[in-house]
Amino acid sequence: MKTADRADLREEVERQEERIDELEETIKQLASEAGVGPMTQCFRCDHGRLVMQDGFLECTKCGYRTGL
Repeated sequence: MKTADRADLREEVERQEERIDELEETIKQLASEAGVGPMTQCFRCDHGRLVMQDGFLECTKCGYRTGL
């Protein structure tokens, strides 16, 4: 791979990382406005995220749900 190609790839990775950061911030703001609490990794399936809403934690992947 040529040096120029690597530089282009590096720039693209940096752009994508910035985009991911922006999307994560948008999701946090939308969740806050919707009354959804912070997300954490599901301890049952290890793939989804637990979201807190209406006094329950629910996994976005496996559907696990538990009251608080």
